[in-house]
Amino acid sequence: MAGDERLAKSKPEHDTMREDIAKLRSMGPQDAAYDACFMQLMREVMHHIADEETVLLPIAERALASKLPELGMRMTKRRMQLVARSRPSAIVANTVGTFPLASLAVMSLGAMAIAHCLRRAARR
Repeated sequence: MAGDERLAKSKPEHDTMREDIAKLRSMGPQDAAYDACFMQLMREVMHHIADEETVLLPIAERALASKLPELGMRMTKRRMQLVARSRPSAIVANTVGTFPLASLAVMSLGAMAIAHCLRRAARR
């Protein structure tokens, strides 16, 4: 399937997954349909991620190769802004796992410093 076709299919898949998440939130684990709904969501997510990783991300990486470092920094900054008030340590832990080991220490220290600054700025 071509990248354009995969991209067009992506939005409805995201919408379906959001609907399934809403269903799960509206019921509890004790509900008879909970396990089936959860397993369906897992299948949808795994299929969707496989498509993104094998089709869309390689296309994006080739098209945006020169801009990836700057985009990564912007995304990390925005992500940290969104969670700085509630869980800065969680965002640092999640971010650290996405980088190669050589960059791990430097990035984690930088992320913690940014989270600290954002938390202080949010208190003002």
